[in-house]
Amino acid sequence: MNFIKGVLYKVPSGEAVDLPLRHLAAFGVTRDSGKTTFIEAGVAAAGLKAITFRTKRGEIGFESARQLPIFFDERGLTHWKAFEGLISATLEEKVQREPGIRGAIIRVCMRPNRAETLEDVHARVKAHMKEKMGGFERDVFDKLDAYLEEVLPQIKALRPRFTDKLELQESGIYVEDLTGISDEVQSLLIASVMKKCYEESSGIIVVFPEVWKFLPQDRGSPVKWVIEKYVREMGAVQGYLWMDAQDLRGVDKKHLRSIEIRLFGRQPDPHEIDELLKALPMARASKPSPEQIMTLKLGHFYAKLRDTVELVYVRPRWLPEDVAIQVAKGIIAPDGPEVEKYKPRAQVDSPVNSRLLEVNDEVYKEKYEEELRKREELEKEFARQVERVSDLKADAKFNEYAKKFKVDVGKEMENDQETIKRLKADLEEFDEFRRVFGKILFPIEAATMRKIDEALKGESSELSVSVQPTLTEFTVKTARREVLEATDQDPEGQILLLAHDGWFGEHRKITNVRAELERRFNTHPRPGTVETVMGNLAGKGILTREKEANSWTYWLSAGAEKLIKAAET
Repeated sequence: MNFIKGVLYKVPSGEAVDLPLRHLAAFGVTRDSGKTTFIEAGVAAAGLKAITFRTKRGEIGFESARQLPIFFDERGLTHWKAFEGLISATLEEKVQREPGIRGAIIRVCMRPNRAETLEDVHARVKAHMKEKMGGFERDVFDKLDAYLEEVLPQIKALRPRFTDKLELQESGIYVEDLTGISDEVQSLLIASVMKKCYEESSGIIVVFPEVWKFLPQDRGSPVKWVIEKYVREMGAVQGYLWMDAQDLRGVDKKHLRSIEIRLFGRQPDPHEIDELLKALPMARASKPSPEQIMTLKLGHFYAKLRDTVELVYVRPRWLPEDVAIQVAKGIIAPDGPEVEKYKPRAQVDSPVNSRLLEVNDEVYKEKYEEELRKREELEKEFARQVERVSDLKADAKFNEYAKKFKVDVGKEMENDQETIKRLKADLEEFDEFRRVFGKILFPIEAATMRKIDEALKGESSELSVSVQPTLTEFTVKTARREVLEATDQDPEGQILLLAHDGWFGEHRKITNVRAELERRFNTHPRPGTVETVMGNLAGKGILTREKEANSWTYWLSAGAEKLIKAAET
């Protein structure tokens, strides 16, 4: 394992402490802990190339770094995982928790082939929005469209400043100035640089300032998936990630698990101190008290160096070693005149710039978080309005369908009325034919005929006439020498007719019997009725049955076909 020497000194002995060259993270309140000073000193002592990013106005540190043009290659960012992170960063929510949105992202990024640019992705989103889709799916694509409508104009405006080459010729610190660019586009640019370093570079440290903005605990980010690959695989080629943040709680813990080297500086927040103490691998009695953490001096850190924890002082890159040892021993103050006289003076072009350098980072963080809250409320209101519009569209379609249904039903009723009139006329003609034909076949006395006519016309109730249709009667001599008589107007007779015709030559279930009765006789007996009739016929030896998987199967008993006689009446 490689070590960085001449940066850390044990308190209060002043003994030098070797810093393992690994991925690391530094935490502490801005201005009072010395995070940036530590990272500057560590990079300089490591002797490697390093790249960092200036993300907001008034940010100090890395004044001697060499300026880089903004590198951007969006091809890797059209991968669905990166694009999902981009949307999460913009919408301030974990989109993978919303059912359907991940599938939509994969569809526009990877189907029918992988998109080359974000403009390609936007074109596919627009094309999908022209298709017919449900309210929820429409909401998903509205969010994708809203994100791209916000990001693409910024990228287009910045393109003249972009370069597709990332050239770090020699060791030292390089910086990309991203001030004035929105956080979501900054995330795009940082992710693009990290992907380039991951694919092509070695012997490099990527310094991630204000990591709480780009690795948030409660939502996605386009940088997360690149960082995960970088941290897991770049150590083999001397590629390291160094990050700093004001507190531990706001950073995604998933990406901190692989970072063993951590430095914890001054913290005023009791809740953050609780998190810090949990992260220190020390016996409870040996851990520092909350008061000790709250009162840590500038440049003093509790350093978790893999398996050990040391209280150390960080030597600034411009401070002589003997002076740093005196600070670690407590002989001189870290911000006293004996130290300040070695400190390089910042180049200030105007009083305005001077004031900017003194802006407290806490102010920016509070404003940033307030803007996040406002945007979240706007996003929620936008989602509610989209849902309301979808409901209104659904109501309009339903009303249109109901109106059309009413018109269609009205036309059908008119047609049915005409059919009823025609059938009534046919029935009157049939009644006349019945009377004439009856007189020919069955001469009836005039008085009797008169009574029949009166009864049919409702003028008399003295005579009741019933008309029986032509029936097929069955006479069945069972094995017990009983005689069954039935007609084809009831389920028993219909089932006997099926048996007579040989339909029960195969094994049949109740559902098969009901379907055949519906097909042959246009009847719909209940399952219980059919099962009762079938059971009775089986009991009389006409059918044989056997239980299979909780249901009965029936077939014609041997020789039963000879017992069934059918006659037309």
